[in-house]
Amino acid sequence: MRYVDLTIELKERLNTAASRDPHYIQTVTHEWSLPRYKSPCRGMADRVLMMDEHTGTHVDAPFHFDPDGPTVERLPVDRFMGAAKLLDVSRRRPDQEITGAMLEEAGSEQGVAIKAGEILILRTTRSAWGTPRYLEHTSLGRSAAEWIVERGANAVGLDMHSADTMWDLSKPAHTILCGARVPIYESLVGLERIRSKEFEFYGLPLKMKGATGSPVRAVARV
Repeated sequence: MRYVDLTIELKERLNTAASRDPHYIQTVTHEWSLPRYKSPCRGMADRVLMMDEHTGTHVDAPFHFDPDGPTVERLPVDRFMGAAKLLDVSRRRPDQEITGAMLEEAGSEQGVAIKAGEILILRTTRSAWGTPRYLEHTSLGRSAAEWIVERGANAVGLDMHSADTMWDLSKPAHTILCGARVPIYESLVGLERIRSKEFEFYGLPLKMKGATGSPVRAVARV
């Protein structure tokens, strides 16, 4: 077994598209704090991190697009880990919306059948995360979100920065998935390194009261 890190490194001036970039404030440095400690301690450092809940690789809680849905801390922890399967639709055109028929065809061709309770991971592009070409890609359509819900997925994750195409303000994918209480992982990276059809996925959020989403350290155990 090996572990594949599917997480974007958080840093200032990160191109997060729809959300604000993270910002660090250095509150304590090793040099400043050194006089208060005794040798061999070399002082301590600390920073304040300010960022949107949906920065970088993160998970959306149902409350994000459903005012009646649960926030992050109200979801069972087992919704954020477990058996996962990968579907690859990355050969599509950038302007080609992902549909339920496309996912069905990919599953048939790749020998992948999604079972209730599994986590579905979607590789949807071959462009590097955050590049201009990447940002031109459409995302999930209504029928794709309905297909995912119908199969009882425990959660869904994809390499797009949003489950919805940014210029579609009806937000069908978020509305359907959040309404069905399906957590959504966005901005996964490195999916091309997953060579197995079946693997274990871990993407634990911070336990923040009332959070609409949370950055995660997403990992595949393959």
